[in-house]
Amino acid sequence: MQKQRGVTLLILAIVMALATITYFLTSVTPEKLKIDRQEKTQVALKKAKNALINYAITNADRVGQGIIRMGKLPCPDVDSNNVPPEGDQDYPCDGVHENTIGFFPYKSIGVDALRDASGNCLLYAVSPGYKFYDDPATRFYNSDANGLFQIVDTSGAIIKGVAPADRPVAIVFAANQTLAGQSRNFDDTSICGKDNTNISAYLDNNGITDNGTLSGGNDVIDQFVHATTTSSNDANPLNDTFITISKNEIWGPIVERNDFTQRMNYLTRALAICLRNYSSTDISNRRLPWPSPIGLLGSDYATNNNYDDALPDTVYAGRYPFKVDHSNAALSRSGGDELFSMPGVCPSIGLPDGSTAEFWNTNNEYRKLWDNWKDHIFYSLSRVYAPSFGGPGQSECNAGVNDCITVNGVPRAGVVYFSGRRLAGQSRSAPPPVSDPDEKSDISNYLENGNDAVFLGADGTQADAYVYDTTNPEIANDIMWCITNESTGGAFQLQVVGC
Repeated sequence: MQKQRGVTLLILAIVMALATITYFLTSVTPEKLKIDRQEKTQVALKKAKNALINYAITNADRVGQGIIRMGKLPCPDVDSNNVPPEGDQDYPCDGVHENTIGFFPYKSIGVDALRDASGNCLLYAVSPGYKFYDDPATRFYNSDANGLFQIVDTSGAIIKGVAPADRPVAIVFAANQTLAGQSRNFDDTSICGKDNTNISAYLDNNGITDNGTLSGGNDVIDQFVHATTTSSNDANPLNDTFITISKNEIWGPIVERNDFTQRMNYLTRALAICLRNYSSTDISNRRLPWPSPIGLLGSDYATNNNYDDALPDTVYAGRYPFKVDHSNAALSRSGGDELFSMPGVCPSIGLPDGSTAEFWNTNNEYRKLWDNWKDHIFYSLSRVYAPSFGGPGQSECNAGVNDCITVNGVPRAGVVYFSGRRLAGQSRSAPPPVSDPDEKSDISNYLENGNDAVFLGADGTQADAYVYDTTNPEIANDIMWCITNESTGGAFQLQVVGC
């Protein structure tokens, strides 16, 4: 009887086990398998995105690169040869002003090869403003650099990137399973297949938008379409999935870094010192140069020579001048028209951390900072220090006389500003592309605390009352350094002081 009960229990256990197996097998539906595959792919895409953003943020921590490379992303792996090895970025990638697409450069950013649920290595596209060039002569670059990608739906309507500032700067793709008409050539001796020049076999063309082919033009926007739940069954099937990276996701953490703020503070101070030095010779009689126009007379903001002091004598505020030919002519000064190259004006300027700002040296970090961030730097001067001031013997600020601008009520000969990150309501897009509006010519997109209104009406007198207050960086975050007229041994001499 006892033996019979044991057999019965064994049979019962077997029945229960079979029921459990049957339950799990029947519960693994095609829908669940599809969801699992999608989740696996999304995990890979997110890992790649986070690795790229971290790479961009920490560029300043790599030996010898400095903050001039903050925000830079790697090139894709675009070659199928072994030079450089598979998984490394191919630098330089395509033209300086062209979008680039290829395989995800996992080795360059220090991660393992990442794959979608179908086993394909991820792909990656990057906008020209974020590619790993560090020469400002080839590409003007700072936190206002927009991406050149837009995301569209299956009908071609734009769903991300209508406004220039909202265009993604980079995209990571999962090609997923091979579709009809695609022929992928996988090299079994490789990790990702060495099929880098065959992008159209991985990314799809739904008849309206071709994910696998870029325009190849300079500063041209390329569009991409994301798969939907049914697009793999369309007449022109589509199963690409991807994740985008915005400029704010890169630059938000960078501008909060202490070393970034310190460098920009040093940069602003050093530029103010150059202006002070311009005024220090007898021939200039303590005159400061004119600013350049806010809108650069309609010229582009990338070219140094467009920052020219071509302002009428009635305007006393604008962008920091790279060329001072008009001021030199008014003062009969020789020595060249580039401020940074004039003898004694911008020498090697020592900085508190032991480094030097050498604006005449195009390889110096601070010269490269100027080259990349010059559109963020502004300058106001007092009427009595302008090159063409006509008051006889009048070359200092006099109490009770409306002849000098003020900062927080204190008369100043001049002020140099570095405009920090964009605040709510500010936008700084400008061509290229040619379709983008010029928002850089609007000073309200840069200065706060009411300084923008003062700037617009500047006539170089105490009516130009500027405010310096950074107690709330969400309201105002500009850096300001002042040029003041100090009496030293009975003689007046311009000095640079904190505002």
